[in-house]
Formats: sequence, structure tokens, C-alpha cells
Amino acid sequence: MKVMKATYHIGTGLVLLVALLLTACNSDSSDSTSLQGQQQQPAERQLQLSLASSTYQNDGGTNRALPTGYEPLDVTKAFPNPNGRDMLAFIANSANTSEILIRRMEYTTDWQQNISVTDYTNPYCIYGFVPISDDTSDNASINLLSGRTSYADGVTMTIRNLKPLTVSDPCVIVGAKDYGTATSIDDIGIQLGAFGYTFNQNSTHDKIGMLLDHLYARFKFKIAVGANYDALRTVKVKKMTLEALDANDNVVKAVTATVNIEANTTGSNPISSIAFTRTAGEITPYTLYDNTDTPYPLVLQTTPTTITRYCLAPYNQVRFQLTTDYEVYSKPTDTNAEPQLLKTHTGVKNKFTAAIESSKKYPGYEHTITITVNPTYLQVLSDDDLDNPTIKVN
Repeated sequence: MKVMKATYHIGTGLVLLVALLLTACNSDSSDSTSLQGQQQQPAERQLQLSLASSTYQNDGGTNRALPTGYEPLDVTKAFPNPNGRDMLAFIANSANTSEILIRRMEYTTDWQQNISVTDYTNPYCIYGFVPISDDTSDNASINLLSGRTSYADGVTMTIRNLKPLTVSDPCVIVGAKDYGTATSIDDIGIQLGAFGYTFNQNSTHDKIGMLLDHLYARFKFKIAVGANYDALRTVKVKKMTLEALDANDNVVKAVTATVNIEANTTGSNPISSIAFTRTAGEITPYTLYDNTDTPYPLVLQTTPTTITRYCLAPYNQVRFQLTTDYEVYSKPTDTNAEPQLLKTHTGVKNKFTAAIESSKKYPGYEHTITITVNPTYLQVLSDDDLDNPTIKVN
């Protein structure tokens, strides 16, 4: 498999027009299919996908015939790494489980490949994961749902080696529909839970609208300094990194997502469950703030400052480790005196549990975490204690 170089608050996304030219292949007779082991066949037709994704809850918004909360996808915002926007599509014959077309589409200005199909009577069902990249994962497969005999009923999708923290938004396809004569995805009446598409033997071009939904939640951070401490000292933050922790407080290296997607005719979200399995190990911490950010260093104020960078994590990830480098300066009462560097803190670690309401512990939510630098008992601290403030994470 080719591996491309690549790298939340709350909502649902929409992907815009995508040209997909998929090279066709037939899988073996196994119920489990992945990207590997496929045989190339001559290209016959062009498949073009237009995608839409759900917005984060705070964003709101509705668009004509799109489901509530969906809007055109801004590719550069959803997948900010320009080398990490590939898609993996599974195009499964609803009447023949041995015929599944599986392709990774590399993104340039759109997603393009070629596809050849053998059945022009029965619909194919289209499932997928995006983006395939070093920032998310390049390893996904599908199986029939437990007890089902057709991919028309849905799939169990397994996505392995997901990054536990990322800026790229891991999404799965949750709806598909023929464009027909429409010129905009807003006008095709696409519904959640519908995945079928019947290929026209007399055509060489197929245009399909598709919906995406999130697997992760988005975490935003704010940082401030306590008012009493701010009167005595100035704190300048130099670097902040973040790691996800498992239930035993081990650093999470990789995540496997098992997603049950159940087709329906009611327009309901077809994702019936998402289960995350975490693997512990060493990994480069996710950088929240460093010397490439503006301003640098970050001089803390009593009013919380929003950290420009955010991160995406599994929606039920609540345990984290924050590592911070910062400096403490004197705050002279004489306005003509220069502040003096009193203490440098490097690699200060704080483990914390994000306080997330159960009703908001779902994909597509955005959560804000506030960090406060402040001694606990200011009135009894010595000068040396003043230069060693604690960090509290809410």
C-alpha cells in the first residue's frame, strides 16, 4: 500500500464537488475487504463524487435539500494538510458480496480514478473513509454487518492506526445519491442512510452526491493567569504539547475505530455505534503552541487567551497530559525598572480529565478547556514559591 505524507467543539460536515476516477477491481469472496490485494482492470467510466459533511454544533446552519446541519465542505479547513486529503472508497454490489471495488483516491484539485463495473441491474452501495493520510490513518476495511447478507444493509467499517490527536477531521460516508440533472449538491435531495447507486450501462460518467459525518470531537484551549498572581508576576508561555491518555494513564499511540453503519430509508443518521480501542506506546506529542505561533512568547492575561491551534480526538477521549514550557518574570512597581527573569519551567506535566457532559460526549462536538496558571495559596507563599506557580486545567 502506498503511504502518503500527511497529519474539534461539535458539528457535522459537507464535502463539495469531487471528481473520482476509480480503477475497478473485484475482491475475493471474503466478507471482509480492504485496500490490499486487488487486481487492476481496464477503466471504463468516470465516477465523480460531490461530498457534504455535517457542521459542528456551534456553527449551525441549514442548506435547502441537504439534511439539517450539513453544509458544503471547506476542504482546506477540514483537511489542512495539503498532502493528506486522500479518500478510501468501497463500492459494493448489493446483490453479490464478492464484487467490491476498493480504491484510494489521491487528492489534487479533486479525487480522481477510473472504475469498471459488471452489474447494471442491481445497485452498488458506496461507503468510505476520509482523509487517508499520515495525520489520520491509511488502513481501513469493511465487513458485512453481523447477521446480514448484503452490503445494502450497511457495513461494519474498521479503521486502524488512527492518530489519537490530529488536525485532520476523520469522517465516514453516511449517505449517497445520484446527482441526476442537478448542478448543486443542495438540489439532489440526498438523505442520510441511503447508499445505493445503479450504474447506467449507456453512460461513461457518473456523478454522485455524498454526505460525511465525524468520528472525532474537537478540543479548543484557553489559557489565563490568576488575577492576584498577575499583580506580582508575569508569565510567558513558550511551548505547549498534548498527549491522549488511556484509562491507566498510559500515553495513547494509536486508535482503532469500529463503526457500525446501518442503511435506512427514514433519513436517520446511519452510524449506530462507534467503538474505540486504544493502544499505548510512544508517540510525538501534539503541539498546541510553539515558537512558530504569533505572538511568541504568549504573555498570559487574566482574561483567558484562546490558543489558535485546536485538536481532534476520539469523541469519548477525556483523559489528557499537557506539557508546558514557561517563564516567570518579576513585575516591578517602578515603571522604569525592567522585569527580570526569575524562573524557567521546562516540561511541566499536568494530567487532567476534561469535564464533558454525557449529553455532549458525541462525535462532532466542540469542547473548550481552560488552563489557569496560579499558586493555590497565594497569601502564604514565599518569594521562591511565587516563582513556581502551579497550572490548573478545567
